[in-house]
Amino acid sequence: MSRAWEYLKLLHGTGHMVTVELKSGELYRGSMVECEDNWNCQLENITFTAKMGRFHNLSMSLFEAKKVVLSWQIN
Repeated sequence: MSRAWEYLKLLHGTGHMVTVELKSGELYRGSMVECEDNWNCQLENITFTAKMGRFHNLSMSLFEAKKVVLSWQIN
């Protein structure tokens, strides 16, 4: 599968479980609510992992594309 197709799936993958890694090293894993054309995305029911390994549960969060290093879909 080409990279472009994976990105297209992620862009329109509302309802899927995704993991977002920020430039700061933090990981957010949750269900995709919305992803805009500029790659700003919103997740809900999130498990947040801090750089030091601590876990927190969040109900919802919005991510700016310029702060995201990597996003991937969990099958």
